[in-house]
Amino acid sequence: MIRIIIDNVNCKIDGPLDSSTFSKLDKMMSYDHPGYMFMKGGKGGYGLSGKYGGWDGKVRLLSKTMRFPIGLLSIAEEMLKDNNIIYEVIDTRPKLKYGKPILLKNDDFKLRPYQKKVVKAAKNAGSGIIKVATGGGKSLIIASIAAKYNIPTVIYVIGIELLHQMKKTIEEAYGIECGIVGGGECDISKPITIMTIWSAAAAFNKKAKIADNDTTQDSASHVKALNKAIVREKVQNAQLFIFDECQYAASETLQFIHRASVSAKHRFLLSGTPWRDTGDDILIEAVSGPRFCDVNATKLISLDYLVPPDIHFVNVPVMRGVGKTYHEVYKNYVVENEDRNNLILKATRKLVKAGKKVLILVVRVQHGKALQEMMEEDFSVKFLDGAKSAKNRLEGIQEMRDGKLQVLIASKIFDQGIDIPELDALILAGSGKSSGRALQRIGRVIRKAPNKTKAIVVEFFDNCKYLRDHSEARIKVYKSEPGFNIKMPKNKVLHSYPKREPIKWV
Repeated sequence: MIRIIIDNVNCKIDGPLDSSTFSKLDKMMSYDHPGYMFMKGGKGGYGLSGKYGGWDGKVRLLSKTMRFPIGLLSIAEEMLKDNNIIYEVIDTRPKLKYGKPILLKNDDFKLRPYQKKVVKAAKNAGSGIIKVATGGGKSLIIASIAAKYNIPTVIYVIGIELLHQMKKTIEEAYGIECGIVGGGECDISKPITIMTIWSAAAAFNKKAKIADNDTTQDSASHVKALNKAIVREKVQNAQLFIFDECQYAASETLQFIHRASVSAKHRFLLSGTPWRDTGDDILIEAVSGPRFCDVNATKLISLDYLVPPDIHFVNVPVMRGVGKTYHEVYKNYVVENEDRNNLILKATRKLVKAGKKVLILVVRVQHGKALQEMMEEDFSVKFLDGAKSAKNRLEGIQEMRDGKLQVLIASKIFDQGIDIPELDALILAGSGKSSGRALQRIGRVIRKAPNKTKAIVVEFFDNCKYLRDHSEARIKVYKSEPGFNIKMPKNKVLHSYPKREPIKWV
């Protein structure tokens, strides 16, 4: 009989497994490395082994010794059942002593019906991926899962703003004191610790990354007061870990946290978009197991917890000779394109005139600064990027909430967890190919607020190589949400500015 021996991190198949069955399982636990054809050792050339034909580009999570990550246990069981192979699971994980579930202390944080269902499902599942759209209250769901299990817990977040936001939610909702590690602080004396991935990585002498080669704006301050040994111990002793906005963590970052969490019997990964455009989604599942919950934006709109967005695509005229590489094209067609930036300015004027609070999201800092300079004479505007201190960023966010700013321009720091429900207009100035980021950005303006019935989103259809495909990809992902109202221009390719009436955005 086949035995699958499991611990908190890995599984091992013990017993005779014929080559055909092993190959099937190997295929199910593999993915194509993006860009492998361009790497040394790619198929068709001499590989690392020195043999012609080289590496086939597959990244394999099943080792030759038949070990694989705990999150893929259900895949192994499904394959064995489908092939009528008798097996048993030997669970070597220590039994945990769960505390009494902690009850809500603050009625202002009363869970919505769907949030209650998510928390109940999490308790039943034990581990897995939870998909909840931006604006669906992930912070309260995370707090409630931690309170329900009541065991030593580490909650991982991407940035400083999320660190303090999560601490505030848990402490106010459940009256549980939380320790934090990040932003120069290191308090691990509490049963629940909220930790930035940068600090966790630094404790293990690694450098954390997030998807799309983004870099942290606060990595230096996150490790100033860091006692590496005690933080490593906290990570290794956590019996429950929860990873918020897991889609942004580059695969190696998520994997090292997975391997280091040797005591974590329970693992939950949360995101509004728990997938990666690079095709290695299985790495997310490998950490925690499959998705067991799906609350999308359309459902939340139908339940009147979010407002529907009107997404207006604006054509950008063709520009010749923008460059050969993606970097050159992006710089010339997006960042330094005077015509495109004037379209952004024109849209901003219309929205501000209509009384909207406008958020403009950019990718490059240089682009944000250029737009700020263009707008300073017309509006009260501020640009926030990673170079600003956390204090300055929080001040800017508060100014927007208080109505002191008409326009807020921000870089990728606004891609995760920034909560300003009063925002009702968004200009996506930065283009980009990430489908996950596209939905997250829309989520910035569809949160409910008094007298807010819809949100206006201005998008750009870029008519040049690379960026045209990215525009098409974003349209496709927006169409995956039936609750989004997408308004396309009549013609997708413009060789000059169109002679037509402007799009009515408001």
